[in-house]
Amino acid sequence: MIRTKIALLRANSLVMNSFYLMLASGAVAAFGFVFWAAVAHAFADSEVGIAATILSLSSLISLLSLAGFDTTFIRFLPKSTRREDYVNSGLIIAGGLSVVLSLGFLVGFPFFAPNLAFVSQTPLYALGFVVFNVFTTLNTLTNAIFTAYRRAGYILGINVLFSAVKVALPFVVVGGGAMAIFTISGIAQVIGVALSFWAMAAKFGHVFRLKVHRDIVALSKKYAFVVYCSSVLNLLPPTILPLIITHEIGAEFTAYYYMAFTIATLLYTIAYASMQSVFAESSHAEEALRAHLKKAAKLLAILLVPSMIALAMIAPFILSVFGANYAKNGTLLLQLFAASALFVGLYSAAGMVFKVRHAMAALMAMNVAYTLVIIGVSYAAIAQLQLVGIGLAWLAGNVTAVLVGIVVYSITRRNLHLR
Repeated sequence: MIRTKIALLRANSLVMNSFYLMLASGAVAAFGFVFWAAVAHAFADSEVGIAATILSLSSLISLLSLAGFDTTFIRFLPKSTRREDYVNSGLIIAGGLSVVLSLGFLVGFPFFAPNLAFVSQTPLYALGFVVFNVFTTLNTLTNAIFTAYRRAGYILGINVLFSAVKVALPFVVVGGGAMAIFTISGIAQVIGVALSFWAMAAKFGHVFRLKVHRDIVALSKKYAFVVYCSSVLNLLPPTILPLIITHEIGAEFTAYYYMAFTIATLLYTIAYASMQSVFAESSHAEEALRAHLKKAAKLLAILLVPSMIALAMIAPFILSVFGANYAKNGTLLLQLFAASALFVGLYSAAGMVFKVRHAMAALMAMNVAYTLVIIGVSYAAIAQLQLVGIGLAWLAGNVTAVLVGIVVYSITRRNLHLR
């Protein structure tokens, strides 16, 4: 009986890919916990805060550079007859955009982020910033390719290997400040991309060519543009918040925020991975969306709710690993992040449904509400409530986004039926 159930689970690509994606993200988060614990004890709180801000901006540049290819790969690669051309075109465009945007940020640092001006003023730092951002972008795209092919097991293996290297480096790197922390993360991204390219060539027979096929890109440009805009809005709050915190209350508080959010991301991974798998499966067979969504909902009920309660209870203990200041200033924030997990799950589910159904108006409206509420409430509350204000803004943003998305989706579908 047990063997039969195991065999059935292994044959279920939705469950297995969700499982692999959760394990992959869990491995990154677990290794990341060890990495940041080592960094927190080796560097000053302010240096950790500056490094967290640079890494957040790197994530923003990576997302801006993707041009929506991460989502369109999952949506269109399964049925494409020219997968290789599509993949090569996406990688080249995203890599080029990453270079341009990184250079733009370097020019802008002295004006909008004076604390980061030292990156622009040191040629070696500036070069590392550009190069590592490109590899971060490519790493995100290769993960999307493996997800589209329903081969999330490769993501797990690659994430474990490059995360292990990332954890080992802080024990051999001494000094160097915030850029040393960023460089360690960047080296791990380079290793991740190298492993991904090897797997794509060796396992899928992919041939890399430096050629952009405009006809292939044009097929999904309208869908990609809306998804791209919504994805940018989705990542803006987590990447803008470190800048707000550093500017308003100090870099050390950015470190406390970043650790709490990093831990919470492990919890959110349960929802992200499940919905990413539903998206991939539904892209192969859209008519099965409802059935896949029900399976994912059961998975979330079993894993997410108990995990969010457990995290809220152990928040002060887990943060104390980084140091007393992290526990003192980040506990309530982490508990608010944990309390938001259910709404993060609903937000992820709604976004996935809108992408599959091509409900672009609902997708955009939901993400606009999400961004405006989180950033707006954060600005309004941070002076009085400090990091607690950030946690309340995060909860309010996810709740509002879900409600707005559902309302707009209902209205647009009703209008379509009336025509």
